[in-house]
Parts: sequence; C-alpha cells; structure tokens
Amino acid sequence: MKIQCKLAYNLQIVTSNQFITGYNLFQKPTGTRTFPLFLARLKSQNVPSKVIVADVGYGSESNYHYCKDEINKHVVLVPYETIRER
Repeated sequence: MKIQCKLAYNLQIVTSNQFITGYNLFQKPTGTRTFPLFLARLKSQNVPSKVIVADVGYGSESNYHYCKDEINKHVVLVPYETIRER
C-alpha cells in the first residue's frame, strides 16, 4: 500500500529588501489559484509595492488577465510556464 501525502496549506509571503512585509496562508495547494486573493489582501493591508515578482507557479492565463485588468499601476513580472532556462 502506497501512502501519498498532499499539501494541505500554502504559505505565501511578500518581501521587500529581504524583510517580510506581508503573508497569507491558504488551504489551496498551488499559487495559481491564490494569486488574485493574495494580491487583494496585500492591497487591503496597504503593503507597499511598485514591482510584483512571482515564480512560474503563479503563471496562468487567468492570473495574467487579472494583472492586466486590476493591477495596472504596478510592474508585474510572472514568467510563462513554457519559458525554460538555457
């Protein structure tokens, strides 16, 4: 019998100059589904940020549309899933 452990919580943090300036804990295993919720929470807490950088785990078509439509005052850098290092 093979036992498989699955993630139950997803901790996400925001840093600025190597200091944690915000965080949130989600009951969803991937960042793809939590990105808009996390950014909305940071906005409500007035966490300052001019540039938002996230890893490829946040890259999805819906998140790119969200950034384009809702976060137009920030520079958002989220790589596409198909981008590979050479």
